Amino acid sequence: MTNNQNVSAQHQKVGAALYLFKKISPLSGAFILFLILVTVYVFSIDIRATNGSSITADEPFYIVTTQSLIEDRDINLNNQYEEKKYNEWFDHPNGLWSQSALTQDGRLLSPHNTGLSIFLIPGFIAAKLTGTQIQILITTALTFAVAFLLTVRLTGSLFFSWISTFIVGITPTAFVYSTEIYPEVPAGLALLLSLLIITRQNTLNIRDSLIVLILMNAMIWLGIKYAPLALIVCIVLLLRTTWINRLIFVFIGCGSVLFYSWFHIINFGGLTPYAVNLIYAGSSSVEIFQQHVSVVDRIYRIWGLFIDARFGIARWGFVLFLVIPGMYLITLRGWKHQIVAGLIATQILIATFVVITMMGWWFPGRTLMTVVPLMTIPIACTLQVSNRALRIIFATLSTYTVIVTTTLALAGHAKEIRIAVDPFDMSSPLFQSLSIIFPNYTSWNIHTWITTGYWLTISGFLLTYLVVKRGNYRIKFSEK
Repeated sequence: MTNNQNVSAQHQKVGAALYLFKKISPLSGAFILFLILVTVYVFSIDIRATNGSSITADEPFYIVTTQSLIEDRDINLNNQYEEKKYNEWFDHPNGLWSQSALTQDGRLLSPHNTGLSIFLIPGFIAAKLTGTQIQILITTALTFAVAFLLTVRLTGSLFFSWISTFIVGITPTAFVYSTEIYPEVPAGLALLLSLLIITRQNTLNIRDSLIVLILMNAMIWLGIKYAPLALIVCIVLLLRTTWINRLIFVFIGCGSVLFYSWFHIINFGGLTPYAVNLIYAGSSSVEIFQQHVSVVDRIYRIWGLFIDARFGIARWGFVLFLVIPGMYLITLRGWKHQIVAGLIATQILIATFVVITMMGWWFPGRTLMTVVPLMTIPIACTLQVSNRALRIIFATLSTYTVIVTTTLALAGHAKEIRIAVDPFDMSSPLFQSLSIIFPNYTSWNIHTWITTGYWLTISGFLLTYLVVKRGNYRIKFSEK
């Protein structure tokens, strides 16, 4: 077969794929994506977090609070610890340690927002730890299905939206957190559902306002750290609804804030559950916030969250490198896309300057997982630039991403690595051979400076090129 025949055959295959996508509705595409991701995510169950336990860090404390809510109808964990009820689902040989100091009235509380613990009640009732993991698994698949619907709305391309969402949905970060017991994914679902509402063409009515208010309240109860994202959504809603709806929204919203504040002050002694954390016990809410925030010594995280040799999400899933040009491109497309860019940028800034560490006792990407599903939009917009070379790059980066996710799953099930301890030590020749081009921010040495300069220079040239050519991209996007 000649080269021309090969090219022709490839074009026919692509054309056939595009034809099939045009025949299905966005809802059908979302349902198919949901089923595929559920199947993929099943393989993330039973990958151990540490040598001693299947889950670790904050995960067991969300679940033990769920157990207390079911059995005792409260969030006091004294009974669970005294009777070691956590042994029903927690397998560490030394039992469950404590992260908290006793309150003044002698209660033992988890130093985490109660929203996730409430959310997990159905899964825990169904099958303890496995049930909660399956519930998070379904939630993750649903989150990416909703992300696909939002991406279709904002790009107008069902094909590129589906491909982008699928690949982002099977990046190592998404794969691992599909069954991790953390609030990031449920918060991401609430965020995406609210975006589906506020990006509609018509003026938002009172029902829309109340639904968004419920979703944003859910985000805050999942974690006060999501307040900046919720605030952005609320501001957009207020700008897009009537005066009477604004008054109702603000009135009920203020009531919700007061209730949240009252609940946390009487239970935790402050606006954040961290007030009972062993590290922060006795500190005021302002002092806790001050201890979290730092600027100068964390600036490197802005890019380190993507390129760090151990904890960078794009280092694990190369396709996420396309988020960098995509973030600029979506700002050229209108206010809806700019909101998405603003939300992603806001979460990056929170993960940079507010979150205590980038390198926690967790798999890379936890601090960004809430907005990872939104990253499908800048990637899809990048693919809409009619450039054959760019699509070849996307295919190459996607192939690498799939290989790494598959290798990670196999290494985890073979107990070669512990997902929260040393996933970056997996023996994959492909993964390890490329580590030399990424900076390791555990220390600053000559290699760190050279690789950092290398990546920042490439990014600078790329963004400069896009800015110079922005007029061309505006024209191309207006034709979509």
